[in-house]
Amino acid sequence: MPKLTIIFPSSYFSISKVDEDLQAEYDAVIETGLFDVVLFSYDKWFSEGRLVLDNEPDDFVSGVYRGWMMKPEIYKDFYEQLADKKIRLVTDPKQYELFHIFPNVYPRFGADTAKMLIYPDGRYDLDEIKKTFERFMVKDYVKSVKGSDFPKYFDNSVTSEEFDKQMEKFYKYRGGLYTGGICIKEYLDLKQYGGRTNEYRVFYIDGEIGTVSRNSGQGDHAPMPPKELLEKYRLLGSSIYTVDYAELSDGSWKVIEAGDGQVSGLSDHQDYKAFFRAVSIALSERYLSDEILAPGTYILSADLYPNIEVQDIYKMIADNDDESTLALGVAILNIKTGIMSDDLYDYEPESSEYRSLKEQYDQAYSLYEKLMAQIIDILANEGEPADSSKGLHYQIEPFMNRNGFEKRNGWWIHKDDEDE
Repeated sequence: MPKLTIIFPSSYFSISKVDEDLQAEYDAVIETGLFDVVLFSYDKWFSEGRLVLDNEPDDFVSGVYRGWMMKPEIYKDFYEQLADKKIRLVTDPKQYELFHIFPNVYPRFGADTAKMLIYPDGRYDLDEIKKTFERFMVKDYVKSVKGSDFPKYFDNSVTSEEFDKQMEKFYKYRGGLYTGGICIKEYLDLKQYGGRTNEYRVFYIDGEIGTVSRNSGQGDHAPMPPKELLEKYRLLGSSIYTVDYAELSDGSWKVIEAGDGQVSGLSDHQDYKAFFRAVSIALSERYLSDEILAPGTYILSADLYPNIEVQDIYKMIADNDDESTLALGVAILNIKTGIMSDDLYDYEPESSEYRSLKEQYDQAYSLYEKLMAQIIDILANEGEPADSSKGLHYQIEPFMNRNGFEKRNGWWIHKDDEDE
C-alpha cells in the first residue's frame, strides 16, 4: 500500500543523516511505520538552490515537508523541483505563502486577533502607530525578534529617535531572514499560571483539528481555548497549517499567530508520534493512490445543492423536526461553507465582494455549528457522549452514518448522491 512521504533536510555534513535538530521528528516518523522518508541535501539546497535527494521515487507520490522556513519564492522553487522528481507536496506555493506571510491571513481572523498596522515597504509612520496603540510590538511579515535586547514592546511615549535606533537593531537581527515589510501589532496582556503564559498551538490538517498542544510551558491545570473558537478556523484554505491561541489577562482568548504547518515547530512535550499519526489519518485518504488520488476518492466538483440557500435551511429545519432533515442540513452547510471558504481567496480582503461573501459565510457557519451541537446533544442523550479531543466531524459521524451520509474527504455525501 502506498504511503505519504515526509521530506526532511539532511545534516549539513551528510545527506544520509537527518538534520540534527529534526532527529526526534525523524525518529517518530520511522517508529510509526506510516510514511516513506526522503532527505534532501541541506548544503546544496540552502547554499546553491540545487535539490539533491538521498532517494527518488519511481512513481509520483504525495509529500509533506518538515523543516526550516523558506521565503515564498524559495518554497515555490522547492515545490517545483520536488515535482520534477515525482514528489508533489500537499501544500502548494499559494497555500504556503498564505500562511507563511501573516498579513495575508490576518484579515480572516477579524476581531479574534490583535489589531495590526502593515507597512509593506518597511516605511513605518510612528505618529500613526502612536495614535493607534498605547503599546505595540514589532515584527516583519513572518517573525519578531526574540531572545535579544530588542524590546518586546514599546509604548506611545517612545520618541522617533529612540524608535529608529531600535529599528536599526531589528533589521540587523533579522538579517537575511527579514521577510516582506513591517507589522506593528497591538501588545496584549496575557494571563499567566505559575509564571507561564497560557498559549496553545493547533495544527489543522485537511479541514480538521489535527492536534492541540500547550505551547508555552504551562501546566496541565491551565484552561484550554474554547472549542467553538478552535472549530471556527479549521477551513482556511490550506492542507496543513497552524494557529496559535493565547488567553488574555481578562480570561478571553485571541489568535496570536498563524503559520504554514510544514514549517511550524512542534510544542515542547508534544507527542511526536501522535502528531504524525494525525497527519497520516487526515491526509492519506485524500492524497494516496497509484495516481496521487486513492481509489474511491470523492472529488467535489460543484455544489450538490445549488438551489438551496442558507435561509431555506432555517425553514427546512423549522418545518421538519426529524433526524434525516437535521443530517441533511448539516451536509448542505458542510458543502456550502467549504465552497464559500475557498471562494473567499478570490477577492481582496478590503473589497465589497469579500465583505459580502464573508458575511454569508459567517451566517452559514454559525448555523452549521448550531446544528452540529444539536446532533452532539442527541448522541449524548443516547449515551454516546462526544469525545471533545476530536473534531466535530468525527463527533457527529455516528449520527450522520445512520442517516445515510458518509464522510468522504471532508464532505458529508449521501449514499444516493454517491451512487449517481
